[in-house]
Amino acid sequence: MRSLDKRFSLTEAEGRFQKACDQIVLLNHRLGEVQKRYKMAKRSNNKAFRYNLRLKLAVIEGVRNMYYDFAYSKADRVAELRRELFDESVEIRFSLTEAEGRFQKACDQIVLLNHRLGEVQKRYKMAKRSNNKAFRYNLRLKLAVIEGVRNMYYDFAYSKADRVAELRRELFDESVEIVSGSDSEYSSDDLE
Repeated sequence: MRSLDKRFSLTEAEGRFQKACDQIVLLNHRLGEVQKRYKMAKRSNNKAFRYNLRLKLAVIEGVRNMYYDFAYSKADRVAELRRELFDESVEIRFSLTEAEGRFQKACDQIVLLNHRLGEVQKRYKMAKRSNNKAFRYNLRLKLAVIEGVRNMYYDFAYSKADRVAELRRELFDESVEIVSGSDSEYSSDDLE
């Protein structure tokens, strides 16, 4: 009978976890919509509307963070019940999923930063052709910052890839090779 109670608790915890994740997705979507409206209000210099939207952003972020905490506690509960019922190593699988997700997000950010770097490099070359030294200086600073952030993401992605490889070896006895390529096609060295 005790096992049946645990199975019921597991089903309930999984359901609540899924509902919390669904709410987080909805809140992230809503947050994006309000951020777009805030940017439009900022462009039109509507200070009263901006203040109202900043308050909405703060409330949505607070609720979303509350759901993150709730989802995390339910994920812990699910892992605990699965370990008791099925002797599963859920924590390792959860760690693997989390590491893969963070690795993917870091890769997505690297792609975005490379794109942004390309755009700023084009602007820099135009400023160099027109001999506009003020813009060139400003754009060189932007390039340095974007490259620094991109390199930070490279390091982070590499550490997550290493963690994913380690967990995959532990869980599935897979042999995962991490290939580190050369830096991106975008480099400020091309500007000299």
